[in-house]
Amino acid sequence: MWWLQHFHNMRQMILNTIEIGGLPIDAQAAVQDYEDGCERLGEWLAAVED
Repeated sequence: MWWLQHFHNMRQMILNTIEIGGLPIDAQAAVQDYEDGCERLGEWLAAVED
């Protein structure tokens, strides 16, 4: 399951959906993107705990 959001060029959301099924290989993020996301999540959690 994965969450999909599409925005047009004016940054307005035009699609917000949850997909049930496998994530297409073209949509998978690079390892560095996952690492960066985990780091940002840790920073956000630390800020919320303060």
